[in-house]
Amino acid sequence: MNLSKYKNLREHYTVGPDNRVRFTQLGKKEMAPLFAMAGININSVKTISELKQAYKAAGPYVGQHHLNIAQKGKPSRERDALIAVTKGNYEEADRIIGQLQQKKTLRIV
Repeated sequence: MNLSKYKNLREHYTVGPDNRVRFTQLGKKEMAPLFAMAGININSVKTISELKQAYKAAGPYVGQHHLNIAQKGKPSRERDALIAVTKGNYEEADRIIGQLQQKKTLRIV
């Protein structure tokens, strides 16, 4: 796993001159719950190798992690579509996205 290609992860951690991983506040806030789902305490991750192992172990929980985040978000039709996709309810997601596109409120980037 080459973490350098995941540029958005750079705001989650830094690597010090001693080659130790240090999570930022944002990293701890966003990644600790995901790692916990895989039984990993974020404070135990100290090296790049351990970080790679943690991400790999947490992989199967990413969908649930995103669902948890979405369910805590501000209510919106976009959020409803995201929740539907995360739950695998693609028909519902398509219906909501269709409604949003008709209203021209959904911006696809």
